[in-house]
Amino acid sequence: EVRKTVYDAARDAYTSNLRVELAADGSLVQDEFIYRVKLIPHGGYFGVAIRQIADALPDGVDFVGFVSPAEVASGVVTPGTTENLKGNLVASWDEATRTVSINNAAGTVLTKQDEIDLFFKVRIAEFIPQVGIKNVICGTDATITPTNDYPLNVLKKDAKNPTKAITDPNATFEVRDAEGALVATASVKDGVL
Repeated sequence: EVRKTVYDAARDAYTSNLRVELAADGSLVQDEFIYRVKLIPHGGYFGVAIRQIADALPDGVDFVGFVSPAEVASGVVTPGTTENLKGNLVASWDEATRTVSINNAAGTVLTKQDEIDLFFKVRIAEFIPQVGIKNVICGTDATITPTNDYPLNVLKKDAKNPTKAITDPNATFEVRDAEGALVATASVKDGVL
């Protein structure tokens, strides 16, 4: 199992959705963030070589460096483009593909671990106000939204299969007031209205 979150320094906690305020000039009040990738090997999943786990950074997000667990609050970056992890794993940064990858260390297999955490710092170099910057890894994501408002993501689910998100970009939904009058229409993008 893989989980992706981003560190919320103001609350000293991790979240999958972080709202970041904009300054009066439209710039970000904070432009550096620390992602956490949590690997949770279940049951007897050890003694094997893992499949590569790849985290391609979205456009406008730059890799700054790896951060040790003890330095998350300070944000101090570890020198280099690789980071040794528990369980005989190693994380590496590839500038050409803009990807953080997690693999077994050479010649090893995964050792038994409850959880394995990877922390790395990024800088938001380009953004569109009010539009979330979603970083996806293995089907889990963390979103940083540059806004002074409080965004509300409405996830649309299939009525017949509540585990299936509606992702059809041609799907539209009507928003009506208490009297039933049409107020607006909304479209689906990345599974949310």
